Amino acid sequence: MRRKLPIYAICFVNLIYLAPSVAVSGLLSAFPGVPEPVLQLLLTLPNLMGIAGILGVPLLTRFFARKHLAVAGLSIYLFSGALSYVGRACLPVLLVGSAMMGIAYGMGSTLYPLLVSMYYEGEERRRIMGATAGIMQLGRIAVVLAGGVLADLHWYNVYLLFALNLIPLVLTIRLLPTDAVEGRREGQPGGGCEGWNVPAILRLSVIGFVFAVCYYVNVTQASLYIEGYGLGTAQLTGIVTAVASVLSGLLAFVFGPIYRRTGRYTFAWALGIMGGGYLLAGLQIGLLPAVLAVCAPAAGIALFNPCLMLELTETAPQKTLPGATALVLTVLNVGYFLSPYLVGAFVPLFPGEGAAAQFLAGGGLCLCAVVLCAVGELRRSARVVK
Repeated sequence: MRRKLPIYAICFVNLIYLAPSVAVSGLLSAFPGVPEPVLQLLLTLPNLMGIAGILGVPLLTRFFARKHLAVAGLSIYLFSGALSYVGRACLPVLLVGSAMMGIAYGMGSTLYPLLVSMYYEGEERRRIMGATAGIMQLGRIAVVLAGGVLADLHWYNVYLLFALNLIPLVLTIRLLPTDAVEGRREGQPGGGCEGWNVPAILRLSVIGFVFAVCYYVNVTQASLYIEGYGLGTAQLTGIVTAVASVLSGLLAFVFGPIYRRTGRYTFAWALGIMGGGYLLAGLQIGLLPAVLAVCAPAAGIALFNPCLMLELTETAPQKTLPGATALVLTVLNVGYFLSPYLVGAFVPLFPGEGAAAQFLAGGGLCLCAVVLCAVGELRRSARVVK
């Protein structure tokens, strides 16, 4: 438990960069002369800059222990929240803060599966991967629920939530053992592609990119859907997102038994559930469809995240696993960043406008991806039988 506690704490705050997503309406009011796509950079920029954190981890593990990198990432998270709160009236400062959040998020996203794979194996690894996904959703519950309440007072109060990073920072310093540095342990620099399962890495990269593009519709459009159509306030957005995160956490905690039944079709199930919720919200505007549009991707990511991390551990040995993980997570975060633009390009193909049309486009892309995933797995299974 001594090792699990700091890992779980890191996961709890790793999605805290999503806090501003419940304050989109307040953000638009605070900067009325700024185009909406520019302001949406505050939501998407962390995913782009997360690539820097993701790619930095394999390089830095050659010179620094994973524990020290975790401490650095959490410290950056703390500073980014403080900077954004103090500089809330200046858009460039907010963008810098968002970029720093992305670096911290990228480091945490890469480090926690590496820590799990280093300390645990077999069924226990599968169980802990599911638990980490559940705990991340519990952390998201705390962020969006508290963020919704704080945003109703002043939209920029969401940045106060970044003080939560103090908890995992202390736990990591006190409880996580200092692991050996890759370069010193192996007697040579780490990195490279030795032992990589290239087809598996390519498969996970493509599926991850598609899932990220579709999933992020929920992040950018949920607040605009609920508040824009007069269904509720930022506080309601936070409550709905918190309820969805409870569902996500519960599913993630029982990921092990689910995965034993769904196997590599888990990705198709995740995309199908998410796409169904999106289509309902796009076809019928209302509070119940809004709840489904938030709960469906929450359920989808509860299946997707641990499945991705678990299958990643099978793509490379420990020595080069940081590089393989960084590659797949980089592609994933490119998908998050490009999501508003790629989904927006498909919006003219669907009826309506605004958030409802965005959900329709996202749902349509999800269902196309389900078909491709299912066909790919059927062909793979057929090759194995032969």
